[in-house]
Amino acid sequence: KTDPSKGTLKMGQKFQAPFSILDENGKVIFSVSDDPYSVGFRGRVHVAPGSGGNYNIWVHNASGTLVATMGESKAGAGFFSALMNGKDAVTMTGEGFGVENAAGKLLAHMGLDPANKTRARIVLRGPLSLTDEAGNTVVDAGSPQVGLGAVRAWPNANCRASALPACIKGN
Repeated sequence: KTDPSKGTLKMGQKFQAPFSILDENGKVIFSVSDDPYSVGFRGRVHVAPGSGGNYNIWVHNASGTLVATMGESKAGAGFFSALMNGKDAVTMTGEGFGVENAAGKLLAHMGLDPANKTRARIVLRGPLSLTDEAGNTVVDAGSPQVGLGAVRAWPNANCRASALPACIKGN
């Protein structure tokens, strides 16, 4: 609602941080703190400043494990992270999207080219497959061995003989 005399939003309730919202069993499901996340109390959803003074939202599963974060990165851009087993699995920043394995190694990135921020770049570690509507691979590209690239157009999967035009192979 707005206050017509001031043209401003009227607040029904104001709360002083820190505070928590509990479920019917007394478990914290939402918390807000002005203490950094590293020292603050935490609900299933927790809002607090991060390590750089930027505010973020942390989401935990029922056992308290962190599964997602969203907020402002240290660089000042927006940030989202989906976590698996406590580690980033998928990230989205102002630089693009990233997918990491359980060891934290970047497997895929789609976003700005680090060498030229006016261009986009897609980087994959592993094969790239294009499929038809039924899920059948129709084109794949990758590196069958270190330093060698290959592109195959299916149904001809045998690229050893370089049966052009079905296969394009680097030397």
